[in-house]
This record gives sequence, C-alpha cells and structure tokens, in this order.
Amino acid sequence: MNVRMHNFVSQRHYQSGAALIVSMVLLLVLTILAISTMRTASLEIAMAGNAQFADKAFQLAEMGLDQHIAVAREPENAGICDIPDDTAVTACDLVDEDVAEMDGSFTTESVYVSDTNCPGGNTIGEFTSYNFQVQSTGQTDSAGAVSQHTLGWSICRK
Repeated sequence: MNVRMHNFVSQRHYQSGAALIVSMVLLLVLTILAISTMRTASLEIAMAGNAQFADKAFQLAEMGLDQHIAVAREPENAGICDIPDDTAVTACDLVDEDVAEMDGSFTTESVYVSDTNCPGGNTIGEFTSYNFQVQSTGQTDSAGAVSQHTLGWSICRK
C-alpha cells in the first residue's frame, strides 16, 4: 500500500495546473462577452429613447402647423392672418404653446411669400392667390429634442 500512496503523491507533484489556466481564460472570455452584451443593451435602450423623443418633437411640430392653419382659418381672424402684411401675418403666430400631454411645446412663425393668379382659372373675375409659409418648431421638455417643419399655404381672394 505504501507504494501506491507514493505513486499517487508523485503523480500529483508532476501536474502543471493546465485546467486552472484554461478555466481562468474561459472565465475571462465569458466576462468580457457579458460586459460587451450589457453595454450593447444599454446603448440600444438609449437609442430607443432618443427615437421616441425625436418622434414626439416631430408630432409637436406637426401639431403646431395644424393649429396655426386652424387659427388662421377662424372667422374672427379673416383678413388678419391671411393678407400680405407681415405685421398682420405674424399676429397669428403661436409662441411657446405648451402641450402637457406630450411633454413639450411648439412655436409657429409665418411669413408672406408672394401673390399669384389663382390656379384653375375662373369665370367670375380675377382672383389673387396670397401665398404664405409657416414654420413650426416642436420641442420636448425632458430631452430637448427639436423638430422643425415648414408648410406653404395659400388663399384665393378677389
């Protein structure tokens, strides 16, 4: 029995520890892979959030255009927002309109561009098309995302 014990002890003495080294290298590789995956996931979450804020800013800018045209078309604003006079046109601009549901605001600015003959011709008399341009800027409160949209519109008058 003494010989067996001596062989067992001597075999243990000659082991080089390769299993330990291989397992440590594999553990290091797995750790690097896990860290890389976590960083990628964090980046994707940030990108998704930024896309959501950009979409909100886009919707706010579109809402600004819609609201500006709606205000310009109200009967009490006829002849104010739609005549070729820069001071009257800007009187219908919306400044820093807060939209609490969307956590943001929009601002519109309009300018008179030109006047032309109304398209399509007419038989009643000569009509003039007054052409305007509205620029709307939507901005989210939390992330400061900004979107700017421009819309041209016109009205035909005698």
